Amino acid sequence: EGAPRQALSPAELSILDAVADAFVPQGGAFAVGARDVDLARRMDAFAAAQGPDVVQGLRGALWLVELGAGPLAGHFGRFSRLSAEVREDCLGALVASRLALGREVFAGLEQLTRFTC
Repeated sequence: EGAPRQALSPAELSILDAVADAFVPQGGAFAVGARDVDLARRMDAFAAAQGPDVVQGLRGALWLVELGAGPLAGHFGRFSRLSAEVREDCLGALVASRLALGREVFAGLEQLTRFTC
């Protein structure tokens, strides 16, 4: 069987780790958080198994979050480098966005997180 396939670059995996941590923080609704179970790697392996179209969509969504979610919420800097509290604000700005793409990216990442949790 071997190690799970990976689809994302180290930079993209870092963004996905920050996204997963924002959705499933340690000590949030559950004592165990996304980072405790390496959820980003599980999400990456799941995406890889779905094929190149899913991977391409995930990559696009991650870069939109990384570069666009902060400014949308009035914060500057890359999403993955912001504090946990600010990342939550950024995701909230995506879900409340007037832009359908922002809402769709939020929904897709949230569904992927819940499905692989």
